[in-house]
Amino acid sequence: SHSETSIYIFILCSDTHLSLAVLTNWKAIFSADKAFMSCDSLSLESGITNATMFEVGVKKMLIQRARQVILLADHSKFDQIKSHSVATLLSISCIITDALLAEETFQRYRQAGINIIRAGENA
Repeated sequence: SHSETSIYIFILCSDTHLSLAVLTNWKAIFSADKAFMSCDSLSLESGITNATMFEVGVKKMLIQRARQVILLADHSKFDQIKSHSVATLLSISCIITDALLAEETFQRYRQAGINIIRAGENA
């Protein structure tokens, strides 16, 4: 007997109707081992935030339904706060960012207990 692994990739856009349709139709049956998610901004104080409300519901559903959530955020997203709250940083498994993130910022997030990985470095 062999084990099968299924990989499904969903790309959710900020189109209001598409996002709401996906959320409504899939939230009861959707689950994932790993979810990779982007964000508009993040900070230690306010967590993950979005500039518009359209993606917030879908992102919250992903966080609730995935066993592991990996946040993908380049250096420009750090220490920024937008108007719509998505989740705390403690609700995600790790953050993957680019090599341009300042060392001071990287260390502050690490010291706050956030699992953060910069591209090009060993996890």
